[in-house]
Amino acid sequence: MLKKSLLVFFCAIYAFFLIPSYLPQQSFTTAAQSLPPVNYDIVYVRAIRSGDNQINFLPEALTPLLPEPGADLMLLHPDGSEEVIFAAGANGAVMDPYISYDGRSVTFAYFPNLKNSNSQRRADYNSRELSREGADIYRIDLPTRKVTRLTHQESSPNTGNGAIYDCSKQFQSNCPEVGVFNTGPAFLPDGRIVYTSTRDNYIPNKPKVHTGLRTMQLWVMDGDGKNQHTIGHFNLASAMHPFVLKDGRIVFSTWENMGSRDDRSFMLWSIWPDGTNFDTFSGFGDADIAHHFMTQLGNGDIVVNRYYNLNNNGFGELYRFPVNTNSTAPLFQPIPDDKTPDDEIPMKRVGYTRITPFTTADDYPAPCFPGALVSQDPCPNGNASRVGKFTLPSAAPNNELLVTYAPGSANHKIYYNRLGLTQPYYDAGIYRMHGDKVMNAPSELVLIKNDPRYHELWPRAVVPYQQIYGVTAPADLPKMANDGKADSRLPEGTPLALVGSSSLISRDTRPFQGDPFFQHWNNGNRNWTFQGADAGVYSDNDIYALRVIAMQPTSDLRYPDNYRGYTSNFNERIRILGEIPVRKEGVIDSQGNVDTSFLAKIPSDTPFTFQTLDRNGLVLNSAQTWHSLQPGEVRINCGGCHAHTKPLLDFSKTAAAKPDYQIRDLSQTTPLLRVDGSANPGVAESAERFATVEYFRDIKPIFQAKCASCHSSNGITIPAGNLDLADNSLVEIRRASDQIPDGYYPAAYATLAIHKDPMAGPSPRSFSPLGDWYWPQVTKYIRAGQARQSLLAWKIFGRRLDGRTNADRPSPTDPSNPATIPGGLSFYDCDLDYTGEQMPPPNSGLTLTWDERMKIARWIDIGCPIDLTTPNMAVGWKTYAAFLEDDLRPTLSLIPSVAEATKARRLSRFVIGAYDLESGINPATLSVTMDRAVGNFPAGTNIAANATIINGGTVVINLPTSIDLVAAAVTVAVEIRDQAGHTTRILRTYSRDNTNAVSVSAASYSPQAPVATEAIVSAFGTNLAMESLPASSLPLPTTLAGTSVIVKDNTGTERLAPLFFVSPSQINYQVPPGTATGPASIIITNSEGFFASGTIQVGRIMPGLFAADATGRGLAAGQIQRARSNNSTVEAIVRFDSAQNKFVSVPIDLGPATDQVYLILYGTGLRFRSALTAVKANVGGIAAEVTYAGAQNDYVGLDQVNLLLPRTLIGRGEVDVSLTVDGQVANTIRVNIR
Repeated sequence: MLKKSLLVFFCAIYAFFLIPSYLPQQSFTTAAQSLPPVNYDIVYVRAIRSGDNQINFLPEALTPLLPEPGADLMLLHPDGSEEVIFAAGANGAVMDPYISYDGRSVTFAYFPNLKNSNSQRRADYNSRELSREGADIYRIDLPTRKVTRLTHQESSPNTGNGAIYDCSKQFQSNCPEVGVFNTGPAFLPDGRIVYTSTRDNYIPNKPKVHTGLRTMQLWVMDGDGKNQHTIGHFNLASAMHPFVLKDGRIVFSTWENMGSRDDRSFMLWSIWPDGTNFDTFSGFGDADIAHHFMTQLGNGDIVVNRYYNLNNNGFGELYRFPVNTNSTAPLFQPIPDDKTPDDEIPMKRVGYTRITPFTTADDYPAPCFPGALVSQDPCPNGNASRVGKFTLPSAAPNNELLVTYAPGSANHKIYYNRLGLTQPYYDAGIYRMHGDKVMNAPSELVLIKNDPRYHELWPRAVVPYQQIYGVTAPADLPKMANDGKADSRLPEGTPLALVGSSSLISRDTRPFQGDPFFQHWNNGNRNWTFQGADAGVYSDNDIYALRVIAMQPTSDLRYPDNYRGYTSNFNERIRILGEIPVRKEGVIDSQGNVDTSFLAKIPSDTPFTFQTLDRNGLVLNSAQTWHSLQPGEVRINCGGCHAHTKPLLDFSKTAAAKPDYQIRDLSQTTPLLRVDGSANPGVAESAERFATVEYFRDIKPIFQAKCASCHSSNGITIPAGNLDLADNSLVEIRRASDQIPDGYYPAAYATLAIHKDPMAGPSPRSFSPLGDWYWPQVTKYIRAGQARQSLLAWKIFGRRLDGRTNADRPSPTDPSNPATIPGGLSFYDCDLDYTGEQMPPPNSGLTLTWDERMKIARWIDIGCPIDLTTPNMAVGWKTYAAFLEDDLRPTLSLIPSVAEATKARRLSRFVIGAYDLESGINPATLSVTMDRAVGNFPAGTNIAANATIINGGTVVINLPTSIDLVAAAVTVAVEIRDQAGHTTRILRTYSRDNTNAVSVSAASYSPQAPVATEAIVSAFGTNLAMESLPASSLPLPTTLAGTSVIVKDNTGTERLAPLFFVSPSQINYQVPPGTATGPASIIITNSEGFFASGTIQVGRIMPGLFAADATGRGLAAGQIQRARSNNSTVEAIVRFDSAQNKFVSVPIDLGPATDQVYLILYGTGLRFRSALTAVKANVGGIAAEVTYAGAQNDYVGLDQVNLLLPRTLIGRGEVDVSLTVDGQVANTIRVNIR
């Protein structure tokens, strides 16, 4: 046997346990898919398929809560056998499976009864309805099949404005009559779970499709379902399917249809698990194509599915890009030149590559094969010859992808149905492909399973995370501590945050394909709808100030009141937090521009965004994305204004970072530009917490006082300019667009601000062929959110404001008559001219004040909001959600966090912060209760009854006696209401850190197998040790870096385990000698007293063989011993290739017939075999003589197997090695035979 020193053993064996965490990105290549056999289980969802001629609808971006019933969770084995591991039942459905990082459990969403639905809550064009019973998150342990339900339909709707949630009174209370939908779970590296939930009872501000859509927000909970809390305060439409990157960030799809954006805007964002550091990730500007369903390859690259919504069932094409370039280089490619073909994607990620270029993401059938990419004609060989489409990619070992693929058309658009181009309908199956190579054709896919009776969806490889990524789990990112140390202007426990940026000049707001007056996305126009948000023509010199605006969610109060009580061009209830001059003439930033940096204090947990203003206080560009900050967060690293394609500008080198910079506290006062026509307007400070503008309250009085004398028909005369601003008769508007709710509108408002269809209201026709105004041009008078480009603003300012002249673009002589367009030109080439004089006319005796002008301009810039409560009630329509109504619950912060209390192991005080933007907090409602007595306070007593807190402030609650968390856990409930009656509640359980630790054979890494007495075992978890440290002496220590492992066996005997190695996420230990067979408990304690626990099943024999790359599969860890008549040599069978950063095989030369070549393998868990004859081995399917199987003797827990290699293996190449000991099968490894 081979002798090695202990140090060599650590280098050779422990390298198997801890392989490098960095794998270099592979170059893209085009090659046929040559893949080894699958040797791991696959979890997937099996959904019923109704045949070739009937569509089964699958969840996708617009229908994420509508699986069809009868979808079970399956476990598919490498030999093709499978089992149902969670039966959904005839009415239920499973979706969204996610594998734990140890490979031992699966979390998923379960819909218990889809057939118990609400017919008034249809959620797609096919009349499918939301379930009254919702969905919840479950977890199944694969070895034991134990199922645990983690969420239980918890509901936390807004309780203000008189809302009553008594679901026993069907349709008579504000009960939404549908369930809570908890979906999309994903494991976090610390054992918690991120998921999406509708529990706050919000609905999207722009209700596309039908009435059933719900707002899905990002939530996080402990692995046992405790400590549920939202981190997605900015998810006002929906967040979907979070995925945890190797670097610890969460990436998720977001329905980002804010402002003027098209309703089909689905893109990817990233965020940290504590809710900080939100950022753009991919998909911005990609027209109407959803970026949804993504994964990360083992080499770190990202693979995403692109598809057109609804008509493709979530099927499209796959693209790939590096996760990062470096910390300062741009992540996105420059916006293309306007001469680039209009089907180009602006703001693509650097390294963007289509890996399935033969198919399409667009809204038509997959191309014919062979044939052109766009195939809207019949295929010569029929629809079955179409190349199909992809969805639901998932990473697998060796940079492979598991994908769901549907051959054929993979489209069901009605137009193509009628042409006969879509059948046979979808037949989704599971396939494999290389993720790091580009496919030429679907023939290169490797089929895993496609049963025509079912759709096989959501395939997931059941392997430890390390087998794919080389590390045991994603990085556990640090959690922000709201401890007052990030910035002295944010005290401990604050409910506020700081936001700033280094420049408004360094920006990526330029629209690809320009800014035509009449926009149409089919012509490639994207400004304000998909990408870019420039309001007219301007230069860097025009940038003067920043407007910060906050937005509210919309509570679903449609029962019993059916009509929304407000609307605007954006369907947003916008509040202006402030307008801040940013231009600092004479101060130059590091990019050579005038410094336009800023820093402001704002409310946390509140959706907000930015608008850049000129010296007239008019919007130059708008960030049409929702943002929010966590309490105590300081966000200053944006590097510019949506500067995604430019190098970041360091905030620390700007004027706003200097100690003497005076930040604006936008939580307490509202600064507004005092526009007066001067070059440098000042600021008027308001003591109000916000400002806003609404038609009836603010605009109608101006029209009546300053405009109606001329702009009124009085039922007799023609008003000036044929514009009647005094007509407040009610006009019924129905189905004007997805954004305009049905209701009764004043005729003057409808003329100005109801868009698109000329039949929808009295607004004048346009000079387009059909007379309609193309979004974002709402009417002749208003361009949505762009006062600079609105005729109404031009007239009240007395000049054209968009940076153009009338001569820059031609115009028809009659703006309502296409026949008057100059000869040879299209209406797309034209715009409106500024003509006439300022309004009111100078000789009218009436003058608009600058304040009145700014009210109208701000009204246009925030979307022309109107409260419909009064007009709708006048005709008997009951409404909910008035524009000026408070629908934003208070911000509430609580320290210590769970992590902070666990580390301290005691509770002695709470610091609480509270703030409410709209109505302000009600200090008397602050409540802090616990489920156990403390001092003289019995359990359930409000220990904050005498506390005093102000809006935006904090209060310290000192406990009369500290609470020992090691002895027992405590659950604390903190809540407060605002003046409107909305309640925010934090329910937090503090306990000693008792996280889950999973132990597996250090050789096989099998997540479902027992381990043997005296075997080497690897435990995985979080906070297992405070540092990484290997053992350096014999006998092995039982305490290492302050960490110990206790194994309590089936007889109740506790033994300290010998330790090989400890680290925060992994411990290698030996099952102590003498441990009885049967179930055993594992208790790990680190140097700070944190606990982790788990269980193992101990057997007498459970063989495992070490692999060179520590995966339990792949190339064997071992060597050969060549015996000749006169000598013996030892030769390597693997080597580490630094160029590829992986182990590669060294082919075994069996030599002449006189040589005897022994394969020496290392393993664990087989030393107590009954007899040598009970050990069977096969190499390449050929029986090999076992000459030794037992303890290696030199190293603790290590076993060895010697095999005499048959000469019939010569020339076989890479072959499997299988081993059975006393009937127990070891993991399969591989060797290469020359």
